[in-house]
Amino acid sequence: MPGNLHYFGYEIEASLYADLVANLQRIEAGGPSEELAKVAAQHLVQLTHIGVQAYYERPAGMISMPSIVRKAADTGISAVFKAVDMVIHKVLAKRSLEELQTMAADMCRLICVSDEPQPRYFICFPLPAHLFERSQALLARVSQDSHVELYRDDIIQSLEDLIEEGINVFYTAPMTKVRVGRITKAAADMGMATVKKGSSVVLHKVFKTMPHEAMVPLAAYFETLLHQDVNPYRNQAHTG
Repeated sequence: MPGNLHYFGYEIEASLYADLVANLQRIEAGGPSEELAKVAAQHLVQLTHIGVQAYYERPAGMISMPSIVRKAADTGISAVFKAVDMVIHKVLAKRSLEELQTMAADMCRLICVSDEPQPRYFICFPLPAHLFERSQALLARVSQDSHVELYRDDIIQSLEDLIEEGINVFYTAPMTKVRVGRITKAAADMGMATVKKGSSVVLHKVFKTMPHEAMVPLAAYFETLLHQDVNPYRNQAHTG
């Protein structure tokens, strides 16, 4: 059952959820692919903005960083966003309706809903059980063990693994289902390499020397991004 899976992701507003679902349903129903792809690209760029806030700006605001570290991290995140924006437009440009429908079906599995007590909406990707459990264990250790040098590298590696998993779900796997030209594929792959490298640089810059007391509120925050009580959206076409 979907609800038994483990997820990592951030919350979105109900209005954005409704807009996403409406366009996914329009894609499923069929229509002019160029117009549908344009709206989909706008939504994905908007989700990227929110993701940057959830994964970087909000946690960065919880800690004090030396100005040189903050500047380097901001520069890295800016490069990541620009690369993602480029990849979104490269990949969605000139997609056929059939390809858009395949991508929409994948997206339906990443828009999640929690029903308690009022509905809440998330953009999530599923995590292998071992990665979810390791993340939970490390976050719990932060709250209990002040000897952060003993597990600092484990924290960085766990975050890099989360990024790798996200890239696989949002980019690598979907790209196997669409036909793109060699030049477009090379540009998109280069963009995602920038995302991976830029994210890794930010992680190392921010976490390599962070004291334990600064990690405690971050651990509490990142725990809110781990989910077991959400279910992927399914429209009628995908519920069977």
